Amino acid sequence: MNIEKTNKLIIISSPSGAGKTTLCKLLLKKMKNIELSISYTSRGKRLNEKNGKDYFFVSKNKFLELESKNFFIETAKNFNHYYGSPFKNVKKAKRNKKNILFDIDWKGARKIRKKYNRICYSTFKKRSD
Repeated sequence: MNIEKTNKLIIISSPSGAGKTTLCKLLLKKMKNIELSISYTSRGKRLNEKNGKDYFFVSKNKFLELESKNFFIETAKNFNHYYGSPFKNVKKAKRNKKNILFDIDWKGARKIRKKYNRICYSTFKKRSD
């Protein structure tokens, strides 16, 4: 996918539990020109989560299979679970003429910034990126 011709990539990143999701929900309410990228994960679904709304829940083997097929724009492993943002979310946002909002950890954010810096806006940049 030629991602350089897409709309802007907006990244909200922080460690787990720091309020990324809350901030993203507020942005989505206020800004009509963005769509949330729903990540895939190999971890189990929590009580209030819905598949396809909060995450796409898949087995570890399925995640690794998708990763081997270059399905993700970024992946990260946290607490022995895999997380990844699929390219299909970026394609969908482009079709809808919207920017894409990522609610991801710092490892995934670094990967996106490193590869797509020209079209990427992020909450945090390290000098080494």
